[in-house]
Amino acid sequence: MSSNIPSSPAYGVFVSQLIRYARACSKYEDFIIRAIRLASKLLVQGYVTQRLKSSLRKFFGRYGDVIKAYEIPLSRMISDILHCD
Repeated sequence: MSSNIPSSPAYGVFVSQLIRYARACSKYEDFIIRAIRLASKLLVQGYVTQRLKSSLRKFFGRYGDVIKAYEIPLSRMISDILHCD
């Protein structure tokens, strides 16, 4: 995150990976394992929790059709992935 590249596209990578995971995983448990691993790596690289949370909200709102089979509310997904409310 300390390069000359704007940060917004970097957070788009998070959303893109979540979409890919959701399309590949039929079970929420499988999706969440991958999402937690990704979020942890990004946080170590300097991503900001609040911006990841915002990106997660956008993902949930825009790609609800991809994750509707999980029947999980946004608040739980945020809590599970980012370990916060």
